[in-house]
Amino acid sequence: STAIKELSLEDFVNTYHIYDEVSYNEENHYFSLAIYQCLSKNINIFLGSIEKKNEELLKQYPYLDETELYLLKNVSILKAIFHELEHAHQMKKLQLFLDDLETFLLKVSFRYIRFLQYPEIVERLKKEGFKEIEIYDSLLQSKRKDEALYDLNPAERIADIASINTVFQITKPIHYIYPTLSDFLNHESFNMLSKGYTLQKNIVLSPSIIYIEKSEYKNQLKEQPFYHKNNDIMLENVCSNYSLSQRLLYGLPITVEEYQKIK
Repeated sequence: STAIKELSLEDFVNTYHIYDEVSYNEENHYFSLAIYQCLSKNINIFLGSIEKKNEELLKQYPYLDETELYLLKNVSILKAIFHELEHAHQMKKLQLFLDDLETFLLKVSFRYIRFLQYPEIVERLKKEGFKEIEIYDSLLQSKRKDEALYDLNPAERIADIASINTVFQITKPIHYIYPTLSDFLNHESFNMLSKGYTLQKNIVLSPSIIYIEKSEYKNQLKEQPFYHKNNDIMLENVCSNYSLSQRLLYGLPITVEEYQKIK
């Protein structure tokens, strides 16, 4: 409740519920750690799913004592909560209709289901050429298994990185007591920043550009000031206008040298 007030999200989040069970999507084979429900404005946290994910993750830290293990498990829960709060914040930002990069990335990321109670957003997106929910869902489902389109989603990327940064700041006062906690969060942050970037023939493919092209939003991409059909020129444009930290947050192009440092 405090976080909701501090982020001024009272109009977007009513409450959150914590469940012990596992939430598993059998069709797409993934665990739902948490869900932000736009229509009811609720956040659901699934402790069973978080525990399942932690089983593999915590194998990297076999030397943890009981207190450290407890801390890392609670950090995972905090990350899930702040991830969904970031989605609520993204909905709030979309209502402002700003002409900036993040708003563009959010537009190509969300399904129409998130906007059903916001008719002004739906009408605006339709005018700008964004897809109806049925078309988008069909596209997402057809490509998700083979091409991991969901994992390249810019809104999910931003929420992942923002939630880790928030939890890092909250827990920072005790990092000197529990350095493993700091190592864990730094490792998670590093993984999120590098996620989706691949090197092919001396060209770094960036997750958000891949996502936009595979989502068939190439026409909208061409309208962005940094866009150019020549990859080298587009990279130069992006580097001139956005810092490395901004490009990693938004999943934009980076240089080969930058790629080698984060991989």
